[in-house]
Amino acid sequence: SKLGSADGIYANSGSGSINIGAENGLEANRIGLIDTDGVGIKAVSAGGPILIRANQILANGSAGIEVSTTGAGDISIAVDLDINAAAAGVVAQNMGTGSTNIIGRTIAAGINSIGIEAVNGAQTKSLTITSTDDIFANTIGIKAAHAGSGDLKIYVNDVENEKSASDPDNPYAAIHAINTGGGDLVIETGLGADSQQVLGYDNGK
Repeated sequence: SKLGSADGIYANSGSGSINIGAENGLEANRIGLIDTDGVGIKAVSAGGPILIRANQILANGSAGIEVSTTGAGDISIAVDLDINAAAAGVVAQNMGTGSTNIIGRTIAAGINSIGIEAVNGAQTKSLTITSTDDIFANTIGIKAAHAGSGDLKIYVNDVENEKSASDPDNPYAAIHAINTGGGDLVIETGLGADSQQVLGYDNGK
């Protein structure tokens, strides 16, 4: 059902974990369609891990999923079907000490927005982004910045953006990945992705 201007699901934890639709890791999903004019799912944690398992999100006025943590646990996000958002599809900011893992299928972002945007701070571990279907965005399909000790890995089938990589200071690209951490940068794409629109910077070693 339509949820109006409020966020579809909002969770805030100062010390414990946040679990939305997940059970035994990311194995279960008890959330149906989220249809809202706000953020589809928003979670903020200063403590334990954040686990999100969603089915389908329609965010008519904002982002599909927004997650941030300064705590010790991991960020784990899995979407079974699709996200259709007026702003970014998925935004994840990890300034804690865990890893970030994002798994999606079809993600469509709004005008002047990013499909998936993920940032891992210097105290984090790994950052992994996986999409088995298509990501559509007006500016950047996937934007990832990783400063943690582990690897930055991106595995996608097809990523499409409408603007070209013409501005070196803020380039538009299908994938824009920056690794300044201690691990490796790995980007693997399917046949639908344009390799000339994949920008990867590995300065960690």
